[in-house]
Amino acid sequence: MSKLNETKPWWKSKTIWFNVIVILITALPGSLEHFRHLFSPSAYEVIVGVVALGNTVLRLMTAKPVTV
Repeated sequence: MSKLNETKPWWKSKTIWFNVIVILITALPGSLEHFRHLFSPSAYEVIVGVVALGNTVLRLMTAKPVTV
């Protein structure tokens, strides 16, 4: 079996776990309110860029499809 045909379970996907962490952080508005004053509007743009970059890097690290 070639490496391109191999699959992995979803829970072994670094990309999925990265996105789950991002979702959890952004889904907790109560905890984010305490930190909102620490970030300027441009900081949020940087955060979005870091998330996009993280997804891109993680996606390039694997060629295996994920199975559910």
